[in-house]
Amino acid sequence: MRLVTTPRVAFLREVADEFLARTGRGRVIVAIDGPLRSGKTALGDDLADVLRERDLAVFRASVEDFHRSREAQAEYGADTPERYWRYGIDESLLERTLVEPFLMAGSTAFVTRGFDLARDA
Repeated sequence: MRLVTTPRVAFLREVADEFLARTGRGRVIVAIDGPLRSGKTALGDDLADVLRERDLAVFRASVEDFHRSREAQAEYGADTPERYWRYGIDESLLERTLVEPFLMAGSTAFVTRGFDLARDA
């Protein structure tokens, strides 16, 4: 499906062109980082749409879907921004269930969500 060309889509097509010119074949992970509420999710969604427009398989995941439970976070002390920053995300779960299997390119399954924050499970 061809996206409607807006200035944002045109810019993201240029980003995709540059990115694809610099990567080889096979699976690639694109990470987007930035301050809270800076538009990272929207940027990731829009970039994914631009890449899908080129008939590329795209899987979207967010570190927000790999939290530790509230109980596990509590083991690291009081509920502070620093505790969240240091211990809020279960990086081991992210690595084991998404990153490593994804990079194996089809030889094993991967998940794009390892934790439901709303259910704390």
